[in-house]
Amino acid sequence: MSCSTDAVVFHPQFTPSQSPGSEKTILCSSDGVHYSVASFILRDTTTFFRDLLNCNMPISLTAPSSVLTPLMLMLSGLPVTLPLPFPDLEEAVVQLTMWGAPGPLMILQGSVTAYAILPANSNTSLVIQLYGLAMRMGWQAEAEFMAGHALELDVWDDNFAQDLSILGSSALLRLVKIRRERRDQLVEGLRRISSCTTRLPTETHPCNSSDTEACMEKLYTRIFWEMDKHPSGKTLLRALVADDWSEATRCWKLQCSGCGKKLYDKMLFVKEIQTELDKLTVL
Repeated sequence: MSCSTDAVVFHPQFTPSQSPGSEKTILCSSDGVHYSVASFILRDTTTFFRDLLNCNMPISLTAPSSVLTPLMLMLSGLPVTLPLPFPDLEEAVVQLTMWGAPGPLMILQGSVTAYAILPANSNTSLVIQLYGLAMRMGWQAEAEFMAGHALELDVWDDNFAQDLSILGSSALLRLVKIRRERRDQLVEGLRRISSCTTRLPTETHPCNSSDTEACMEKLYTRIFWEMDKHPSGKTLLRALVADDWSEATRCWKLQCSGCGKKLYDKMLFVKEIQTELDKLTVL
């Protein structure tokens, strides 16, 4: 297919006057922007264009100029602003895969982690979208990185339903699996640890009475559901430190009826949770 040559508009960095004397290939974006690119660049950096370089007409491509411009800059070894907006990134990956251009594809792969420095009020759906893209492309390190950021999101919220629905089954199951494992492993780890600061034998002091156990069980249940929503553990730690949960403050107030000591040390408990969280993996 070829673009119309009527009222041809060239990108200012890829006009026919650039690199005079070298053989050129004209590419045309879906929105009509033309690119005059040295043929040897396309031949040496891609496999797709090698059989098309003898074409005397502009080669029409399906990508818009917002995607083709950064791709042409990368192929030509020129500076390019990254990261791209996600729709452009996704389309750029499709184009580069089709073109057989591993160099620029590796650049885009490396740019995925740059999204982590976006403003805090940026679209949180982007985390799920980037995770899905990394999983589809087999970018293991980037998938783990974005999965780690996804742990801070309550993905069960309806706002993420659309993003989750377009994940491949393998990516979705992997995301669900790691979230549930972190939730269960943390609670199990806490149950193995005694946070009782009164170390006297239980037969002489009621430190482990049924009331005490019931109080801690309610706190463990609250921790379970908080980790189900936010398995990074950050919201959990903030809530405990700030005394936001009544289930926790009731435990901190419990005292031994024999010696009057508090049965649970708040900061020790928080420290134990941090220790257990540090043991958990992402993927």
